[in-house]
Amino acid sequence: LVVSEERKWFHVSNFEAGTTDDQLKVHLNDNNIRVLSCEKLATRNSYSVSFKVLVSPSQSNNFYKCDI
Repeated sequence: LVVSEERKWFHVSNFEAGTTDDQLKVHLNDNNIRVLSCEKLATRNSYSVSFKVLVSPSQSNNFYKCDI
């Protein structure tokens, strides 16, 4: 039996259409949020993109800072 680390998923949206998952990961890492996984989601429009981001719970409070 292996115990896994607890994780939190976040849905982040309304990024410019050209934004990549690597760009989002770099931005979050620059703001002291260690990203475990980042997945670009399919959208119904061509002008914005959304992502599903996985972080450890200890990092989740950093998502709510206003200056990120």
